[in-house]
Amino acid sequence: MFKNWDGERWFLFVVAVFIFCGLGGQLYLQSRVSTLEDGWATSAKNLAEIGALADEIYALKEDMRNDEALQVGAYAYIGDMMVSSRIGKKFDVPKPQELKNQAEGYKDMRYSLRRTSGETFSRQQIANFMLYIEGNTMRMKVSKLTLNRAKSGGEDWTVDFTFTERMPLGEG
Repeated sequence: MFKNWDGERWFLFVVAVFIFCGLGGQLYLQSRVSTLEDGWATSAKNLAEIGALADEIYALKEDMRNDEALQVGAYAYIGDMMVSSRIGKKFDVPKPQELKNQAEGYKDMRYSLRRTSGETFSRQQIANFMLYIEGNTMRMKVSKLTLNRAKSGGEDWTVDFTFTERMPLGEG
């Protein structure tokens, strides 16, 4: 079949082969472009998520810099919150118990507040004190609350608190 072809047919055959190769190459490049465009969209989405996480990290670092318990120290902070919440300095704050968690990279300091006398408080006073403690710091939370109805009856309660201050190892 090919040996009887003249130059014009060979030329047309070569042009047809180039056209088919060009179309095949074009289809291949289109598939690669769509794959790369999908990759760009995914990358842009991931980059946006990284940016949002970075913003959160910067906001947390700023909150940590402004953290009251970190600035004044835990004992002073607890005392200030007793006064600010109007519950008064009616608790003893013994030396804290330190619990290290080496694997996780943090340590907890537990502060147990015990009543100095038979003081009683309303539920609102207790709630305000807990709100003041947890509201101005990210590091300190109420981890144990012992609440008993006062012997005098009514709406008064006796209360003991345990606060936990969590901080990275090497700090404090």
